[in-house]
Amino acid sequence: MNSVIVSDFGVMLGKTGERLVVRGPRPRLELVEGGPQLFLPMEVAARPPLQVVTSDGVKTPPVPLRRPKAGSGAAPRTKPEQVELPLFQVSEIVVAGGGISISTDLIEGCCERGIHLSFLTPGGRPFAMLSSPMLTATVLTRREQMAAYGDRRGLEVARAIVRGKLGNQAALLKYFGKYLKTANAGAFKELRAAVEGVQGRRREVDGVTGERVDEARPALLAIEGGAGRQYWTGVRVLLEGHAHFETREHRGAPDPVNSALNYGYGILYTQV
Repeated sequence: MNSVIVSDFGVMLGKTGERLVVRGPRPRLELVEGGPQLFLPMEVAARPPLQVVTSDGVKTPPVPLRRPKAGSGAAPRTKPEQVELPLFQVSEIVVAGGGISISTDLIEGCCERGIHLSFLTPGGRPFAMLSSPMLTATVLTRREQMAAYGDRRGLEVARAIVRGKLGNQAALLKYFGKYLKTANAGAFKELRAAVEGVQGRRREVDGVTGERVDEARPALLAIEGGAGRQYWTGVRVLLEGHAHFETREHRGAPDPVNSALNYGYGILYTQV
């Protein structure tokens, strides 16, 4: 199953039969979770209108057009201005830019199949998600979710989220910083201090109390923010000599590291 990301201005999304159709001056399709090879006629390969990115970051170049085996129904078809992909291979469609249109037929087809449609601003911030009202949780589940907001269950979920995030941050810094112990003792010492700072803030989570999440939110956000500053200090140490990175910037970031992070977080928001 693939997450399809469309970001080029002027692209149109539609549906033909059981296939997603992407039309436009420069159709671009990214298969985030991998998937079948997309084929492109040789005569248009010089101005590649199509790019395939798999989950491991490998960009697959266009190749000559091939005919799929009879009855397979799996090989996407392409033309210079059109790309098609079977809907059964799509788990989500992300519209990540302006000037992109989508047909009501495709919206209906996605809702019938449980395919989420997510929309991002050009800066990577999500502003809408469409899903079917027939594919939601049961009434009992929704009722208990609302009830949990007003009792200790909501607080426990919030504490678990912060605890898990800070634990992952510390583990990531330790994993990528292992080589620094022998390669750069000074940098390793600075990184270790950042890890200890994150772990110290994580221990503070257990001390946050309250009867409902609203009472504990300011304290949890303060812990998360303090740990975040330590974490990004560690990231700066890891990137030193490889990429320029001073501190985390969210909006209008001019450097490549923050710009890539902002775009990646925008995609992640549509998943969670």
